[in-house]
Parts: sequence; structure tokens; C-alpha cells
Amino acid sequence: MPSAPILRATYNKIGPQDFSNHIRTNYPSISDEKLGILLREHNARGLANISEMRRSFQSSMFTFADKLINCIAENCSCCKANGRKQCILKSENQNSCTNLANTPMQEKIDNSFVTPVCNKVSPRLAGQLPNDGSSSANSSIARNRGVVFSPAIQTESSKKVCLRLDDPLQAVSHSAVDTVNNSSLSGKQDTRREVANTIYSFFDDLTASIVMYYVEQRPSSGYVTFGTTNDTAPAKIQITKCNITRDPWAIGSVPMPPAVPVLRAIKDWLAVSSTFVLERKWIMHPKPRLILLDGIEIQQQLSGKEQLSHEMCAVIFRRLSQMDKTYSKDTLTMFWRKFLEPDFGTAVLSNADPLTIQSIRATFTEENEFFSPASSRMWHIPALLPDGWAVYAFDMAKRRILVLDPAVGPFGFSNRRINMHTYVSDLLHAALFRCIQSLYDSWHCSSGEWTRAFPVIMLENIEKEDYGVCASFFARNYDGDKL
Repeated sequence: MPSAPILRATYNKIGPQDFSNHIRTNYPSISDEKLGILLREHNARGLANISEMRRSFQSSMFTFADKLINCIAENCSCCKANGRKQCILKSENQNSCTNLANTPMQEKIDNSFVTPVCNKVSPRLAGQLPNDGSSSANSSIARNRGVVFSPAIQTESSKKVCLRLDDPLQAVSHSAVDTVNNSSLSGKQDTRREVANTIYSFFDDLTASIVMYYVEQRPSSGYVTFGTTNDTAPAKIQITKCNITRDPWAIGSVPMPPAVPVLRAIKDWLAVSSTFVLERKWIMHPKPRLILLDGIEIQQQLSGKEQLSHEMCAVIFRRLSQMDKTYSKDTLTMFWRKFLEPDFGTAVLSNADPLTIQSIRATFTEENEFFSPASSRMWHIPALLPDGWAVYAFDMAKRRILVLDPAVGPFGFSNRRINMHTYVSDLLHAALFRCIQSLYDSWHCSSGEWTRAFPVIMLENIEKEDYGVCASFFARNYDGDKL
């Protein structure tokens, strides 16, 4: 009697994003509330437990299969009857183990790990910096950023943000998008609504995926993790009034990049590292909130062809901030730029209140005894958009938003990208000044009469997986006018 066919399981066709869409579509009134967040978090925890059980079962099946084959091979009589010295199953098992042991490590590495770090960054400076890194950080060679990034061809198209001055930002609810009267989209409500729906849906799914990632990591209690909230009303901090500090290039505070041979050595070491080494947690940093990354993620994203993840970008921007503090040659409490981690943009664009996110609040408040935020001219906010990474640089001296988009090639911004960046930068602008005015007792720069600029920086198109690295490069090397 023939056996009945086994139907393919459908568990891999749905996931946390589908559950999030279900809540958002059928119960929109609770989607943004704490109840909706708890439902999505509980769903993520359940799926994480199921995934762990599946991995454990699959691992045990490998061991069970090996034991079963060995048992059959040891008790085999048919192969001996046919003149064989041992069972064919045992010889196959030995051959497979021998072949695996004799395979060069380079052939075991997946083909995606072929792009060295230096090919993503160093060629942008080709012909400018010698491999030994002997040029000074503030030399004219270091300031002139080479062939691909040329200040001579950079153009800007400025648009007024035109904030309504009679509506103070701190008095407006976070969800009120029209606190910024955008001239380019105000007459195109359908376009604005389409952009808003796309952005919100994308960031709702992104938030759910990050929450599930940390549920699977199972960090110890006591850590502030992604999305940890603090509902207490923040107390305003008295900040020291000061002038905007000098840019790091003028005072020689920019460290030289590593030499190309060093980058190649790192890439080669990553390529031959074993899975056992790569599966370990390579990065664990607790403040302002916990970030965990293993070696596989670092290898795939910095040495391979995968797009920069949200957490990898958070690590990079946290490290850029640390480097500015370490190498600064100016007054210790004054820094020319402030790097906000992507959590800020993710919270704002997923329609969450950044003031209630504990890690974001700590970014604005916990460093004030060592750092005067009023001294920073450039505030960099990265955002992972549906099309890839972009950086929004808020120039407090010129009251201007600079949209730094690696996806824009030499032909400039399309209308679609301008609409998207206009909508996103409006939300980030309103949220940034809401945090500033809610957490600081005074601020030297008003939120009104800001302009928006779209500089064309790239002379060539780059691959999407390089957008994140390129955006980080923009944030570190753009001085407000040029690279």
C-alpha cells in the first residue's frame, strides 16, 4: 500500500513581519501602543523558542544519523558476502571525512566573502593617500578627497523647511507630521501619504526584526536593550553656553585610516577563520544600550557582500563618536560633531516617541558632564531606508539639513528620492528639536527657517550592499560643505 504524501510545512512562509502586519491592519488603534508592542514581543519570543528547538532537533539528527549508519555498517553481512572488506556505508563515511579535512580553507569559504574592506573605502581616496599612511591628517592632500568624491562637481539644491513659528515643537504631539510645512509635498497629499505608508510599514517590520534578534540572543537581565522604554518625565538639564568648536580637520584631530596592507591582512584573516571562531560574540557593548554582534555578521558585512545591518551601523557610529573624543586636540568638553546612532531614526520613523526610549534619552543626557552639546555644529543621524542607508546631517550653524545619500549617482536626485528624503528629514527635524527643547534648558539655535540641501557627491554608482559603509564614510568625512 503506497504511503500518503507528506505535505510540505508552511511555517517558513509566515513570520514576525506577517504578525506585525496583522496587528497593524486589523487593530490599528493598538499598533503603536504598549499593548501592540507587547503582542509583537511575545510573538517574537515564541518564534525564538521554536527556532531554538528546531536547531537543537536538527543538530541531534546529524548525530543520530551518524550513529545509525555506523550501527548498520558494523552489522552488515551483505557487503562481506560480495567480497568487500567492509560495508560500503563505512567507506563512504571515511571518504567524506577525509575529503573535508583535505579541502583548502579558501575553498570552504562562501563566495560572498570576496570584497575586502579596502575596496569599499580606500579606492575612494585613490591617488591621495600613500599606503603607509604618512600624510598628515590636516594636510591639503587629506582634505581634498580624491577622484570619486570631488568638491568641484558638488551641487546643492536648497528647499525651505519653513517651520510654523507659532507652534512650538515641544507642544506638538509626535505623530503630527504637519508640524513642518513642506512646500514640495504640501500640494501632493497623495504622494506624501504614499511615502508615509511605505516608511512606516518598513520601519515597523525593521523594529520587529531587531526585537526578535535580541530575544534570540537572550541577554542577561539588567541590560538596557533595543526599545527599552522610560515613561518618567525627563528633567531639563542646564547646559553650558559656548561657541561652536573648530572643525577636526583644522586642528588635526582626524586620525589617518589604516594602511591598505593592514586592511588586506584583516580581510585575509576573516576569510580563513573557522566557523567556531566566527560564531562567537565579537562585540558586546552595553552603553547607551546593549549591542551584540558575532564574527559571522562582521565578516559578511564588512568583508563580504551583505548590506550593513542596523546593529552594525550602530556599532560603527558609536565607534566614530569614541574616536572623536579620543583624538580631539581641542578643549576636552567641546566636539565639532555628534553622532546619533540609528536607533533615533528608527524610533522616529516607526512612529515611536524618542523621548521615551531609554537609550536615546541617555544619548542626549548622560555625557553632558564631559561634553557640551551646544559646541557641536554637525549632528549626524543615519537611517536605514527601504532603498538603503542615508545620513542626515543637521548643521546647527547654518540651520541646514544636508541629505547625504550614497544611492544617488552623478545624475542627482530623482523626484521620488527627494519626496522620500523630504518626508524623512521633516520627521527627524521635528523629533530632534523636540528632544533638544525637552531635555535642555536652552539652545542657541532655533528650529525655524531651516533649509534643506541635496548635495551630489558621487561621481559613480555603487552597489547597494556598499551604501552603509559609504554613508558612514560620508558622516565621518563631510565637513558641511565638501568631502
